[in-house]
Order: sequence, then C-alpha cells, then structure tokens
Amino acid sequence: MSMRAYKFLSALVIFFGIGAIGINASEHFPVAELPPLNERDMQSNPLYVQMVPPHLFPDVTAEIHYNAPLVRSHLTFGVTHTHYAWQYGNAAATNRAKELMKSLNGFHNTHIMGWGPGGIRTDRNGVPSNLDSALTSHVKKVTELGQGMITFCTAPGWMKASGNGDPNSTQGDWSMESAVLPQFEDAYATLCAAIAEKYTDVKYFQVWNEFKGLWDSRRNNWDYERYTRFYNKIYNKVKKVRPEALIGGFYQVIPGDGSAQILGSTGNATHMPIDTKTRNGIAYFLKNAEGIDFFCVDKGIVSYHNPNGRTYTNEQIMKLTPVWEVFMREVIKELGERRLPIIYSEYYGAFERRPESVGEGNEPYTIEQYATSQYASTYNHIIRGSSGWEIWMLLWVESEQAFPHNSIFTATDSEDGGQPKLTYWMMKAYKDWFNQTDLVNTTSSSPDVEVIASAEAAMVINKRNTTVNVNINGRGMTLPAYGVGLLDLKAQSPTR
Repeated sequence: MSMRAYKFLSALVIFFGIGAIGINASEHFPVAELPPLNERDMQSNPLYVQMVPPHLFPDVTAEIHYNAPLVRSHLTFGVTHTHYAWQYGNAAATNRAKELMKSLNGFHNTHIMGWGPGGIRTDRNGVPSNLDSALTSHVKKVTELGQGMITFCTAPGWMKASGNGDPNSTQGDWSMESAVLPQFEDAYATLCAAIAEKYTDVKYFQVWNEFKGLWDSRRNNWDYERYTRFYNKIYNKVKKVRPEALIGGFYQVIPGDGSAQILGSTGNATHMPIDTKTRNGIAYFLKNAEGIDFFCVDKGIVSYHNPNGRTYTNEQIMKLTPVWEVFMREVIKELGERRLPIIYSEYYGAFERRPESVGEGNEPYTIEQYATSQYASTYNHIIRGSSGWEIWMLLWVESEQAFPHNSIFTATDSEDGGQPKLTYWMMKAYKDWFNQTDLVNTTSSSPDVEVIASAEAAMVINKRNTTVNVNINGRGMTLPAYGVGLLDLKAQSPTR
C-alpha cells in the first residue's frame, strides 16, 4: 500500500469518526506494508485530525498557552515480554509486529525464569549450567527489539520456600509467588552475576518482581528489610562483574487509587497514594540500599485490593486518571534529592469485561477506543506530575493474545496479523511529539477533555462516552466517544 493510499484511508477514518460508527480501527484498514514508522509524519497517524472553523456552540472550550511552559517531557515506553509468544506466528505478521515495537525506541524486558524463559539449573553455589537453552533466545529477542532489560525473577525451585534445597530437583520451579530462602540468597546473587556477565549487551537489570513471597503476615506488611538485604547481595555481585550495569529495585505494587476521594468509595486501597506503610518501605530501601540506579514502581488505575473495583463503570474509572499525577508527585517527593529515573515495571488500566462490539448496544465506542483514551490520559497525568524526571513505562505484554485491550498489535497467527492497534498509534504520537520536548500549559472548560501540547503538536483526549465538539484557540474539532485526536499546530495554526 502506498503512503498516499494509507493517508487517504486514515483521513476517511477520521472524517467519518471511528467511535461514531463503533469500528475497530486496526481491523478497518489492515495493511500489508506499514507507513515509514521511524519518520515523524503526523498525517500518517490515524489519530491525526484536521481542524475546522470554530463550533458555534461547542461542548468544551480549551486553550493552549504557548507562552506558559509546563514541563520538559522525558517519557520512554517499553514492553515486558512473557510466555505469549507472538514471535512464533505467521512470518509476515511477526515481522510487522517487530517493526511496530522497534519504532517506539524503548525498553524490552524479560525475566530470567518464568513468564517465558524455562528452568535454569545451577549447582549449590548458584553457578548456572544451561543458560543457552533456558534464557539466551529470550535475551536475544529483547536486545534485537530495542534497549534490553532483564528482571532477576523468579528463581530455581531448590532455592525457594517451595523447593527442597536440592539443586538436582525441579520441585518448586514454577511456584511463582515463592521467595528465595535467606540461606540461598548468596547463591541466587551468584546466578544473577553470571547472567549479567554473560549478556553484556544488556545494561539494565531489575531486582525481583512485586515482592513475591515477601509478605510478613505477623506485621501485616511487606518485609522490605529482607527485600533490601536480598537486593544488596545481587547489586554487589553484579556490579563486581559488570561495573557499568544499571540496577534498580523496589518494584512493589503501590496500593491506593484515590477512589475514596473521587468516587466516594470505602474500603481497602481506596485512599490516595502513597500510604504510610509503603512510604516507610520506600524510606527504608532508599536509606539502606547500597546503590540504586533507577527506582521501580508497580501500579494500576484501580487497586487490586479495592473491593469495589469490579463494580466501577467505565465512566467512573476514567475519573481516576488524575490520580496518576498525584502518585507521580508523591514518588518524587519520597525520592527527595535522588534524581533517579522512575520505571513503571508494571502498570495497568481497567476495562469492563464486555464484548468488543459494544457499539451494537447503546454505547457508540469499542473497548479498544476506551483503552486508548484511558492510557492517553494516564500518560498525560504522569508527564504533568513528573517534574521533568526520566520516566520509563513497561507495558506488561504487547499482543492481544494475552490482554486484548492492553496490547499494541493484533495476534500474529495469521498473515494479516500484527496490525497496529489504536493504543500503538497513541503511544507513537507521544513518542514522536511529546517526548524529549518542552510542553506548554493547557486549560479546558471540562475535566473530561484533556489537552497536552508542545509548540508544534497537541493531543486532545475525550474521556466522555459521547461525541464532543471542541474549540481550541479559535479553531474547532470533533472527537467521537473516547476519541483521541492529534493536531498539527504549525500547519493548522490555531491562534497563538
């Protein structure tokens, strides 16, 4: 497909309104050839919107304040690859998916055991014997796609509480919620050092995953002292063989989604982040870790332990996106003078479980559109709360074979698979136009319509389940329900 034909199809989608007719954009115009993804060509992005004369009676009025600096954005995307092996699908589809992921110029992460990689075998001292068969192919995949990253988790079963202490046994290998026993922490650190020494094209390493196995039921809290001791052993052994390696940690699920304040909810984890328990854990880790190159967090828009979470409507959930900004500011406050990059090791939106074709009912949008709008608002608020710090975002799984609405491309099991989804185009817009860029302040007459802008581009995010007519700086545009629009401010010249 030629670029001219691609742009024509994109223009048709925007003109008729993806949300208004309830179609899946990635299925609407599957392409044999993607446009040049490494070029900053705004009009090749299906989210591009041509502005029109102002609406006489707009639903929302927004303003871009070109002379009011907001923040310099440093937002980098990435993917954690798991056992959902998209790379073994149809050749054309997998090649298309690779190009999509490469074009985001981000991080690509693999764990060392579980979530894809097989069982690592070691001797009693932790020296591995089968890395080539258990891990090498996974490391090769992430380094070919971008900046490689390895998460030191999980561990051979014999080292964990679920095992029997015998290196020759596989008992406990796949007990994913089990921690390394204190008496085997040194052996595990030796394993981590051997991995870092072998895969020298990987520079970034995370320590453990979500404090798995480290809950202290006696204190009703995570054992952050034990985690910090464990982290230090790994940090020191890896740095000894790879002084240039960058190692980060904490990687705890942060509770609190702000639903008490915003939605009037009651119960566990409805508070604004960060709670006192988590704050104490962060403080202990920062004080006692022997070195930290980046700080890891894990959060969802609706807290896992919120008892009301499954009852929220899409409209209610969308009202929670500003909490990401509050959370970002709180994390930075805790880090104090340590200007560490912050990595979202995992982050999750929340989407009601319903058929993709919700447009057949009373709601004129698809869940794909809703997810794209929710994540666009999430990134907007994270940037606004970032104070210009480096922020890295690792999406857990990239293909719809795993989480259909948490993915950037379609399944790769057929020749026309590996197609970019709306989430991809939104992320690419952020990468192309709102990263390593000075952003300016914006205002909106409604919290349901957000604008993020630089001197040359703007993204308008409709958080409503209805079509909205928006006037921006004297020009007009229309967005479908949960639509996201990308504006060329130089070409379309809204009033400055």
